[in-house]
Amino acid sequence: TLLISFLGMLSFSTFIYAFQPFSVRLLHLTVAQISWIFTGIGIVGLLSQVGIIPPIVRAFGERRVLVYALAVLSTVFAVLFTVRSYELLIVCVLVQALANGFVNPMIAALLSQETDARSQGSILGINASYKSIGQIVGPILGGALASLFIPLPFLAGSLLLVPAWFLALRILRKPVVVARSLA
Repeated sequence: TLLISFLGMLSFSTFIYAFQPFSVRLLHLTVAQISWIFTGIGIVGLLSQVGIIPPIVRAFGERRVLVYALAVLSTVFAVLFTVRSYELLIVCVLVQALANGFVNPMIAALLSQETDARSQGSILGINASYKSIGQIVGPILGGALASLFIPLPFLAGSLLLVPAWFLALRILRKPVVVARSLA
C-alpha cells in the first residue's frame, strides 16, 4: 500500500510539473483558462469528498475503488499525452481530478485497516513520507522528461501507475484481515 502511495504521488507530481508548460506552450491557453481549469478541479475535489466517495465506497469497498481509480488515472494520463485541444483537456483533467480524489482516502483507509490502533498514526506518518519523496522526485522526473518532449511526463505518469494498479489488484485478492492491537 505504501508503494502504491509513492507511485501515485510520483505520477501526480509529474503531472503537476508538466501541466503549466503543456497548457501554455502546446495548447496556448491563457491565464484565465488555466484558472478556470484549476477552479473546476477544486469543485470536483469538493464534490467527490462530500458526496461521491461515500456511496461509491459503500457500493464497491475501498480496495475495489482503489483499483478502479488507479486504472482511470493511468488511462487519463495516457490520453493527456495525446491531447491537443482545450475541450479534451478539460474533460481529461476533470476525470483525473475525480479519480485522484479517490486514491489518497482509499490508501489511508486501507493502511488504517491493516494496522492496529496504536500504530495507525505511525503508518500514516510513514505514508506521508512516501508521498513527500514522490513530490520531490516527481518534478525532477517531470522536468527531465518535459525537456525532451513537453507531454512526455503524462505518459510517464500513466506508466508509473501500471505497477501501482497491479499492486492494488494484489491487495484486492488478499483476504480481509482486521488488525488487532497487541496490548
